[in-house]
Amino acid sequence: MNNSIQAIQQQFIIPLFYHNDAAVCMALTKALYQAGIRVIEFTNRGPQAAVNFAQLIQLRNDELPGLLLGVGTIQNEAEVIAYHGAGADFLVSPFFTPAISEAAKQHQIRWIPGCLTPTEIKAAQLAGWDCVKLFPANIVGPSYIKSIQELFPDMLYMATGGIDATAADISTWQKAGASAIGLGSKLITADILNSGNYAAIEQKTKELLQLVQ
Repeated sequence: MNNSIQAIQQQFIIPLFYHNDAAVCMALTKALYQAGIRVIEFTNRGPQAAVNFAQLIQLRNDELPGLLLGVGTIQNEAEVIAYHGAGADFLVSPFFTPAISEAAKQHQIRWIPGCLTPTEIKAAQLAGWDCVKLFPANIVGPSYIKSIQELFPDMLYMATGGIDATAADISTWQKAGASAIGLGSKLITADILNSGNYAAIEQKTKELLQLVQ
């Protein structure tokens, strides 16, 4: 497996997005890359996901060296196989299932399962995974990480869901012990997408990266 977890930890802020228009996906990816982003989670949540992801991989290979592209919302073994074959650097799910776990191991690709309760986190740990997606993070809040770290001190937590793209919220999660946070619509807002103002995304992302680094 690759060094995606180390890269995720180092970057801390992981942008995640999906759009039906491949041109929008590529423009977003370029803007994030220009801001300093080197890890992106492309969300598998629409009919054009597979086609658009393939174009992002081609864009990365042609123009964006060093960029890791993962795929989120992986729901079954078939998607593990498909996106591994498409060149995904890592996979993320909103839940833990043994079937996806085994498929990811078989294809030697890093998988980050979604967990919330101690039971789910323990299941992921027993299956051999050392990083989980804490989802939905806004339901439990940053203090939850401090509580469960006593039970699972060696587990890494990528908090995702409802986290604001503000210095205050990001700093709170960082201080609480999160290894990374996923930022979707709070960073890549509908207004910015509708207006095509990718420069605004680039600037905002630069500011947030400076904050955490």
